Amino acid sequence: MTIANGACDDEENDGDGTLSTVAIVQVGDSVSATGPWGSTSGSETLRGTRSGNAVSFSGAYEEDGGFTVATHNLTVTDADSRMAGLEFWTWSGPEGLCEGSQSDVTATRN
Repeated sequence: MTIANGACDDEENDGDGTLSTVAIVQVGDSVSATGPWGSTSGSETLRGTRSGNAVSFSGAYEEDGGFTVATHNLTVTDADSRMAGLEFWTWSGPEGLCEGSQSDVTATRN
């Protein structure tokens, strides 16, 4: 589910079932996640850390004529085969600003 605020009110939905392939790599405590975050380039890398079962990564990228700043806070479960949590994001662009928005995130290892 996505909860969008401000200029992104029309982004709200109950989840459309869209699946994206994201490459998440962990080296020591460092984590990088590369995937189709923005609609401009189709592949951006967000960076962060893992501490125990908590994974957090964030970054910024161009999207829909504006700029998105996102942070993912996820919990690893099922012997490192699943992650779930929230993405907190802010988008700013020519249509305005939407801050304090969030999306549910689930990930499964292939």
